[in-house]
Amino acid sequence: MSSLLCMAQTSMAEYEYLLHQFPKDVEARKGVKAGYSIKDVSDWGFVYEDFERVTHFRFLMREGETTPAATLMTFERSDTKYQYHLVIPHYDSEEAVWDKAHRDYLKASEDWTEATQGYVWGMLRMIAYQQSHTLD
Repeated sequence: MSSLLCMAQTSMAEYEYLLHQFPKDVEARKGVKAGYSIKDVSDWGFVYEDFERVTHFRFLMREGETTPAATLMTFERSDTKYQYHLVIPHYDSEEAVWDKAHRDYLKASEDWTEATQGYVWGMLRMIAYQQSHTLD
């Protein structure tokens, strides 16, 4: 494994920051933690007759690095205050970080079928692989 990939791994502290503190900081209109920036990547949604479901994707970027440390997915529903956050760690992160991500994912998807959970978890791992490459 190259040293660049070792530097880009998501630490447990970064994971916890994105999952718990960053959303609070956004709500309080505070800045991002020192040494980091947030890059808004995209929003994807589906419009129903009376509301919209949107997923926001953001990268956690370390100062001086071009590879995201992690991806934050925020799920929202327009007609309620529903908001849920999931973190996709860097692909080469330690097993403990991936285990935490998997547990959080299973909690978020507990009402889904087992097959759906398996397919979507595979997609999340692919997103991690893709975002773990240097951005140009």
